[in-house]
Amino acid sequence: MDAIACASTVFAVSGMFPNMTNGNDQKLADLFNGAVAEGRFSPTFCMGTPLQRRISRICASIQRLPTDTMFIYSDYSGQHKSSSYEVFSYLVVDPASSFCWFRNQSAFRKHALPDGRRMSFKGLNDKRKLDVLDDFLLCADKINGVCFTFCMKKPDLFYGKDFKQLKDIGFKQKIMERTFIKAELAAYIIGLLSSSFQHVNWITDHDEMIANESLHDDFLELFRIPLDWYLPHLLREISIGPPKLGEVMEEDFLSIPDLISGAMGEFLASASSSNRIITPVPSMSRKSESIVSWMSHRDNLYKVPPIIFENDGDVTQVRHLTFDSIEENWII
Repeated sequence: MDAIACASTVFAVSGMFPNMTNGNDQKLADLFNGAVAEGRFSPTFCMGTPLQRRISRICASIQRLPTDTMFIYSDYSGQHKSSSYEVFSYLVVDPASSFCWFRNQSAFRKHALPDGRRMSFKGLNDKRKLDVLDDFLLCADKINGVCFTFCMKKPDLFYGKDFKQLKDIGFKQKIMERTFIKAELAAYIIGLLSSSFQHVNWITDHDEMIANESLHDDFLELFRIPLDWYLPHLLREISIGPPKLGEVMEEDFLSIPDLISGAMGEFLASASSSNRIITPVPSMSRKSESIVSWMSHRDNLYKVPPIIFENDGDVTQVRHLTFDSIEENWII
């Protein structure tokens, strides 16, 4: 199953910044290598921290995917100014053992949306799509894979103080900060679920980090840093790219992190005034209620409970979200 667009790039995952293609790439490499060497820039999921221990417990029952090729589909929400949180959602799939999903998805497309319309959170204003949302989510439960969702309180994300120099070498701080967050979360997931000499195909919806060839190249250079942090073994290759236009199966996989990130953004906005989040939140839309309810169910598709990050001065509070409350704070 060819799920990588022609524009995707394949690279080996050993070493940091082996080939610089232009002056800005070299400045970017020097900035990040210097920050790492000086200890100002370090892994978020450091061994031994409460966050790492918490996630290890949450993921204790998750096994590495034995497939030759692991697919990651990602989408994000909350970049608009009115949003209180940015949400980063990743779907990891073993397509070789997801035959029930392929069968059900084909039937869903034939009977529910034969015209090829994409399921997306924003697109659920379409009454037909909203009416078949629950059926689509039931199909998604037959995927053999894992969903991860990370929610970060704005305006400060992880690395604000470390990214301020970016504007001095021609990069937009917020774009590069957000890009590195996406890269670090993906690298952590790859390290957690992949096996030696696998192929990893990461398909990310069209967004700012691969908006053009230059940004795509910059992103690949950044991605090597968290891969060095989290990857305990060698992979055969990693491919990164946008979805193929018109590829309905691929778009349906991408729809799942799209739906999750959109619903979680609305969910957190509706409940952010309280220390405890109780569902159903009265102001939540029907579409978000359906998606949040689905996230609390388990089937073949394992949904890791969402992790919420909130900065409090120089300390990051980390909360594990359940759908009846937010558990105690964890300090990293």
